[in-house]
Amino acid sequence: MLWNEVRKTYPNKWVVFDGLKQYEEDNKLIVEDLAIVEVFSDLNTAYKYYCNLHKQDKSRKLNIGDTRKENLEFKIERIGLMR
Repeated sequence: MLWNEVRKTYPNKWVVFDGLKQYEEDNKLIVEDLAIVEVFSDLNTAYKYYCNLHKQDKSRKLNIGDTRKENLEFKIERIGLMR
């Protein structure tokens, strides 16, 4: 599902989703296609749900989105060195 479709279907909501198609560009994670897992009215409940799912399976590309925002992108901050 595309982000503009999610925004029309679930206005003013918080959504927990699986990122199906996403990429990094200019230190941002940009999600193009996603699968809705659950929809919430408040961030606290959405975050608790996200944390429980993430504990069960850390390999999933889970995230939380606010449908009031026009674009679905997240700032990436790198900490430390990678080898």
